[in-house]
Amino acid sequence: EMIEVCNAEGGTIFHWNNERTNLSVWVSQGLSVPVNAAQSILDGLEPRRHFSAALNCFWLAAPMATGNRTEGLIVLTRAGARGDFRTQHVDLLSTLSSAAALVVRNAQLYARSEEAAIAEERTRIAREIHDGLAQNLSYLVLKLGVAQKLATQGKERELRKELNAVSD
Repeated sequence: EMIEVCNAEGGTIFHWNNERTNLSVWVSQGLSVPVNAAQSILDGLEPRRHFSAALNCFWLAAPMATGNRTEGLIVLTRAGARGDFRTQHVDLLSTLSSAAALVVRNAQLYARSEEAAIAEERTRIAREIHDGLAQNLSYLVLKLGVAQKLATQGKERELRKELNAVSD
């Protein structure tokens, strides 16, 4: 829809990898921009227009930024013969890229919170297994101690009672 609204002929959304070392294409449609060109555009936090003589097209680029954190870049393209993008297109793409950045950031934070919840649940289960096992082993050791004492004293009825309690 951004392509249509801005009268562009193509567009590409780039995003950073997890280590934030490489920019890669997330989605592209129509006339697109090479990754290395997008990386060179991304040195500022302001939207910008550019003409590429090599590709004979105009670019309109806006970073997907939240605060000082850049999540990626949106680049719209238009053939040189159609002319440059207008100021209203710059403003619109800037607004849309900010909204897209918030969506990406919220998705990342949600994924992190989900991972933290899973790790917390695993820790809780491990603790319960450990604590339950320790309690059961202590109970068995105590009961076996009582059973040994009853066996040495010849109290067979009480010994059977204790062994039955352990096996239940």
